[in-house]
Amino acid sequence: MSELKPLLFEIGVEEIPHWMLQPALADMERLFTDLCAGHSIDPGELKFDATPRRLVLRASGLPERQADREELVIGPPKSAGPGAAMGFAKKNGVAVEELITETSAKGEYFAVRRKVEGREVRDILSEGLPALIAKIPWPKAMYWTGKGGQTFIRPIRWIVALFGDTIIEFEFAGVKSGALSRGHRRMGADEIAFDHSNYEERLEKNGVILSAEKRKKRIQDGIRKCLRGKGLKLTPDDALLSDLVYLTEFPTPILGSFDAKFRSGWPTGLKT
Repeated sequence: MSELKPLLFEIGVEEIPHWMLQPALADMERLFTDLCAGHSIDPGELKFDATPRRLVLRASGLPERQADREELVIGPPKSAGPGAAMGFAKKNGVAVEELITETSAKGEYFAVRRKVEGREVRDILSEGLPALIAKIPWPKAMYWTGKGGQTFIRPIRWIVALFGDTIIEFEFAGVKSGALSRGHRRMGADEIAFDHSNYEERLEKNGVILSAEKRKKRIQDGIRKCLRGKGLKLTPDDALLSDLVYLTEFPTPILGSFDAKFRSGWPTGLKT
C-alpha cells in the first residue's frame, strides 16, 4: 500500500474582498474533491481556511501513487471479422488470442482487459493544482500578467504546494510554487519556513491567525475587554462580525471616542 502524505496548498494574494472568501473556499473544496475523485484518489480529511491574503487547502493524507487498475477496452463487433480483431489487438499491444468477447444489447464485440499502472500523485497534483486555481469562479477575474494570460481576482504573490516534504512544482501567472509562506503585511516576515505540524503556529507568530473561528473569538474577547468598566453596552451585529472576521488577518479591537466639540447635534443620551 502506498504511503500517505499530507498536502498543504496555499495561494498567496493581494487582499481579496472579504465577501468573496467563503464562496471561494467552497469552490476550492468542490474542485479539489472532483480532482481526487476523477483520479480515484482518497485525500483523507480536508480542511479549508482563508484570510484576505491567502486561500489554504490541507489534505491529511494522499497516497504517493494511484492504485493500479484494470480497464476494459471495447473494440469492433465480432461480425467485423478476423481482420478487425487483428487490428484491434495490435493497437492495444496484445495477441489476438487474448481478446475476449463482450456482449451488449447491440451484440457481441471484441474486447480486452488491460492493466493500467497508477500514476505518481505528485504528477497529478502538478497538473491539477494550477488548473484548480484557474477554475475558481470570481465575480470579476482580471489579467495580471498581460492579456491572454491567466486571470485571478487579485495578483498572486506566492504559492505553497507541499506534498509531504516535496514541493509540487508548477507555475501559475508567473509565480512558481514553493515551500515558503508569508506573514502579515506589516507584522510578519516575507519568508516563513514551516512543516505540516507547525504551519498555523508559525503563521500566528508572524501576525496571521489562519482560523476564522479563532479570529472571531479574538474579536469578541477584545470587545469585551474594551468595554469592561466603561459603562457601555454592546449591540450585537452578527453580519458585521462575519465581515470583520474576513477583513483582516490579525483583528485587534480598540475603543475610541470623539471629542465633545465634534458631537454637537448628536441625539441626547447617545454614548460613544
